[in-house]
Amino acid sequence: MVNESLIFDEEKTRQLILYLASKADIGKTKLMRLLYLIDFTAYEKTGKSITNDTYEHSTLGPVPRKIWKQCDELLPAIANRVSEARPAGKYIRSVPRKNPDLSIFTQTEREVIDGIVKQYGTKIEQELGDMVRGEFPYRLTKKDEVIPYYLATYRNHKKLTPAQIKKLRADKGYMKRLRDAYKLFKKEQSRQDAV
Repeated sequence: MVNESLIFDEEKTRQLILYLASKADIGKTKLMRLLYLIDFTAYEKTGKSITNDTYEHSTLGPVPRKIWKQCDELLPAIANRVSEARPAGKYIRSVPRKNPDLSIFTQTEREVIDGIVKQYGTKIEQELGDMVRGEFPYRLTKKDEVIPYYLATYRNHKKLTPAQIKKLRADKGYMKRLRDAYKLFKKEQSRQDAV
């Protein structure tokens, strides 16, 4: 049974974005990828994400739905956008306007966040994109589908080959269980959104 009643935590998300902007060179796309890594790692370790946002399968990789929709308003409110010329073209990064309030995070959340920043903060967007799009939760879902948090436990399993994914998708019993869990998740999410 999927138990993913999520209530988006806007304040914790703001502080997390401020913290990421203070620790890593981030633009919007890299931010989305780091948030995915943080939320799914936190879920894997604690059974809860940090932002409580819903992630969906996008061509960019896993994207947090509410943060993505609010990003163009949220980022300028908490960080200055600095434009830089880079070999690949114009790059816009976020520089925080104030220090984040880290007291909002539990010790375990801080450890997850710091671990992700240390491991992936210096990676370029393309490298992160290739990595997150190669993860099992992303590869198992299709464009615009929700990526259920319960798939976080499979993130660090051996990467599946396209043939293995095709075989999983062809397994009607497995896919039925996955789709049923997804429907239950969507029903619960709709109920939470109505509250």
